[in-house]
Amino acid sequence: MLEQESNEDSMSFLPAPPLGSDFQPDDATFDLNIAGARGPRIMETSSFQFSEHERIAGSTSTVTNPGRQLLGGVFDRGSALMSTTTASTDSRINPGVFPRDQYRNLNDSTVDYTAFADPLLHFDATNWLLDENFVDIGIGQLTRNDPPTDRSNPRPQPLPSIKESNNPPAVLDLRHMWYVQTRRTVDGLYHDYEGTGRQIVNSLRDIDEIYRTNMVEELRAPLRNEPLPSIDFLNLCIHLFFTRFNVALPLIHGPTFRPSENNILLVLTMCSAGAMTMTTGMATRIASMLFERVHKAGNGDSWERGLTERPHLTRDNIKGATIGQTFALLSGEPAHRAIADGHHGCLISLGRHVKLFTEIPELDLSDMVSAEDLERVWKRWARYEEMKRAAVVLHIHDAEIAALFHHEPTFRHNASRLPVVAPAELFQAPTAAIWAMKYRAYQKSRQDQREPQSDHPRFGPVARVQVQNARAGAGVDEDSCRPSMLNSWAALSGIGATICECRHLDLLSSRRITELETDLVTWYISTKNCCRIQECRTLKQPELPFCLKPLWHYTCMTMAADLDLLELAVGREGTDIAASKLDQVRAWISSPESKRCLLHALCLQNLVTSTTVDSAVAIHTARILFSAALCWYCYMLYLPWCTASFDSGASLLLDDTSDYLMALPEIRLLRDERSPWKQSPNILDKAISDLKRILGANPAKMKVSTLCVLESTLRRLGTSGISQKFADLIQAFVTGGTQ
Repeated sequence: MLEQESNEDSMSFLPAPPLGSDFQPDDATFDLNIAGARGPRIMETSSFQFSEHERIAGSTSTVTNPGRQLLGGVFDRGSALMSTTTASTDSRINPGVFPRDQYRNLNDSTVDYTAFADPLLHFDATNWLLDENFVDIGIGQLTRNDPPTDRSNPRPQPLPSIKESNNPPAVLDLRHMWYVQTRRTVDGLYHDYEGTGRQIVNSLRDIDEIYRTNMVEELRAPLRNEPLPSIDFLNLCIHLFFTRFNVALPLIHGPTFRPSENNILLVLTMCSAGAMTMTTGMATRIASMLFERVHKAGNGDSWERGLTERPHLTRDNIKGATIGQTFALLSGEPAHRAIADGHHGCLISLGRHVKLFTEIPELDLSDMVSAEDLERVWKRWARYEEMKRAAVVLHIHDAEIAALFHHEPTFRHNASRLPVVAPAELFQAPTAAIWAMKYRAYQKSRQDQREPQSDHPRFGPVARVQVQNARAGAGVDEDSCRPSMLNSWAALSGIGATICECRHLDLLSSRRITELETDLVTWYISTKNCCRIQECRTLKQPELPFCLKPLWHYTCMTMAADLDLLELAVGREGTDIAASKLDQVRAWISSPESKRCLLHALCLQNLVTSTTVDSAVAIHTARILFSAALCWYCYMLYLPWCTASFDSGASLLLDDTSDYLMALPEIRLLRDERSPWKQSPNILDKAISDLKRILGANPAKMKVSTLCVLESTLRRLGTSGISQKFADLIQAFVTGGTQ
């Protein structure tokens, strides 16, 4: 395969007929002889006269942009994006590539193909990209010396050229593979299930004895009597919970936790969460069994009566429900996520009943306290701190559920005031004496910073710098005033939840987008950014074992793309896509916003793949990686259709699009950012270079650089079922297979 690259604005081509077209030169002859292990053997002979080829080439127009020609007709809709390039399958010599004397020599050295009858005659060894004309030739065929037969078969019907049809591409039916249960409309539910179940013929409204018997059966709860795992396995699960699950989402105070008769359901939930971190099928089944049995047992007890009758169990119930909701969000079973979505409101209601979301007063630790009293105060502080963290985690869950199900969040994240969580070194203090020493230092630093909260979204960069200078002048250590990374995580998730709410309520106006962009920039330059501390830069952060920058790039993506629309467009709810939705997808692909989204998707991808994937990952990591793959796949799927509909330059990073991207506030922020502790290039510079290269590549290279990388990263996570679910969906994007 010969490739020619040029930096000129325009150049002339003598193109071959496009792949899949019905055009054949008048003097072309085809002899298709078929025989072989799976069917006939294909042998094709063709000859062309240079004068005829010159006449055909002269009738074509000049292609002013080779990148657009490359991406314009390269998708094979019939094989669901198993696409190839046209230039790599054309066996004719392009006279525009060589001087005329070299071309004449090449023409004169033509071999008589009919004398060989070789099944691999037309195989181009320089081209490893396969097309729809690829034939699977058996190994036995290569060793046979049978002469070619005279039987002729018609040439396989070529696929219609993209340029010849304005029909949208074929879409996979991914309903049975999707990570959440596909929604059904209310008006169609009755017709779908009419006639199922027990049929009782009764012309009156009164019930009879048979109906009463059915009532009794409906009220009888089904019993599950599966045996619990062994004690050794349960202890292993508890250990995995504290070393993996509780590290990624620090909620339970490990130094003071002890199993008791009052927290049996909490311990079982912790065991299910610990078992989920193992990748074996047996551990996954045990984790699901424990979660479902605890869920049924918890629902059998009326929590509303327990508020007054058993108030001492409320804290453990809240912690257990929060852990169980995290398990449901990370499970590979879509029904578990439906449980998380359905019971999320109940958990928030329970928290409001016990004033979970109000500020808890700090404990006053005097200097003269006995060891016994200190132990008691430490345990009481740990219980309060766990409730603070549960409130923050519920806000993170609310944003996750809104992003997974594409509906508005329950909380008003832009107006919520989260409780301030203690730093990790204080929460992880192993003894009461060490905790007391750290707690007194923490109280002193809190008293020194009783000033306006510079990290609030209403404070701009100037106010933030003024407050920081005042603290430095007063001798206050900035690290001691730094908010908890759990609070920073909740604040960033809240911005994404607000974007989801505004988009769902059709309130995402240009003014609102400007406000949200300001919130994202403010978070990035504030102390809430985890990368502002040395521990995050050295990958030794004590509180969260991951960086929040990928989530920041994902949040920027949600402003530039309607992910709910893109999921519909790729087959989440079947192959029947409404015309209005298709028009919205076409408008998005042709707009600069799609390039903005893909640029942040590349930044997200590069950040996640460049870090070491540990056993503890953020609960949002798999979701945002899939969202990046979704944007790329939808762009690749509909790009040929958009290019055929109108010449929009959708496949290129044009000059005006580049100017638009460089003027965005978050892009200006990233361009000005330079990393003094790293020798690697700026993350934005690499992403822009990759974006230009990928948009100018053929579809196979586009998939290799994006979808394949994202799928392999999700496979490497391997610590939750939903990551494998997302990886299977991306595999369907790549291969077109849904089994």
